[in-house]
Amino acid sequence: MNRKTLKFSCPEEYSLKTLCLTHGWRQLRPFFWDGGAQALDYVFHTGTQPVDLRVTQEGATLSAEVTSAEALDADELEAVERALAVMLALKRDTAVIRRLAAATSDDYLSLVTSGVGRILIAPTAWENAAKTLFTTNCSWALTRKMAEKICSEAFTAPAPSGRFPFPSPQEVNRFSADDLKGLISAGYRAPYLKALAHYFADHSELEAALINGDLTHAEATRKITVLKGFGEYARIHLMTLMGFYGEIPVDSVVRSYMKSVHGVEDVPSFLETQYGDWGAHRWWKFKMESMLKEKNWP
Repeated sequence: MNRKTLKFSCPEEYSLKTLCLTHGWRQLRPFFWDGGAQALDYVFHTGTQPVDLRVTQEGATLSAEVTSAEALDADELEAVERALAVMLALKRDTAVIRRLAAATSDDYLSLVTSGVGRILIAPTAWENAAKTLFTTNCSWALTRKMAEKICSEAFTAPAPSGRFPFPSPQEVNRFSADDLKGLISAGYRAPYLKALAHYFADHSELEAALINGDLTHAEATRKITVLKGFGEYARIHLMTLMGFYGEIPVDSVVRSYMKSVHGVEDVPSFLETQYGDWGAHRWWKFKMESMLKEKNWP
């Protein structure tokens, strides 16, 4: 057993807890949010071996404990550091969000100063895309079940903790759509997941472009729209995770919120009226408003 601790300086106005609680990905395996310890666990595959990560924050420093069966070589260590930077939004600039919040109200600004403006995401576009597919037309309980079942011995080997990483697209692509339907309770999503795995396995350039932020909004829209199973909601949801905040993914939760809080049912036109002044950051205005209205910020 090998353990190594990596240290990172936090960006300004950074909160690990806020990052994790702003979005539901913390509840989907291979993430594990330990509220008591205020620690984020994740199982990551370096390309050579699965490892356990545990991230904590003390002041302006993040510590990531890496536990592996074999000592990490330089390439593996670089892969871990790169994954952590993506997951923890360490390079995400929130200056524009801060400026927009300050111009809106002191309450919005207080959210930003407490760490709002970054969200936890998976370290690969592939994992974010597959999990987005898991959120379509189903309950959150089923989404969690699918994420748990895909992180299993059916697809990949465990890390030292006994927990499993999210399988690569190549590992998922080994199975037929019928196999996937049975293995992870994917239902109608099974052929879409199969197609998605095949696409990401064959198009490594899409993975790199999405995760590195190399695409314009129009380019990302075109590339994601061709993915099977990615209608308007799924496209916008994945693009939001990838850092495009100019649209709001409308699902049953958003519709319910709009009806109960604003009394509107014509949601698309209302979104422009209510949040359009934040332009390319509309989603953050909606997110902060909902935090303030529902008093559910960290």
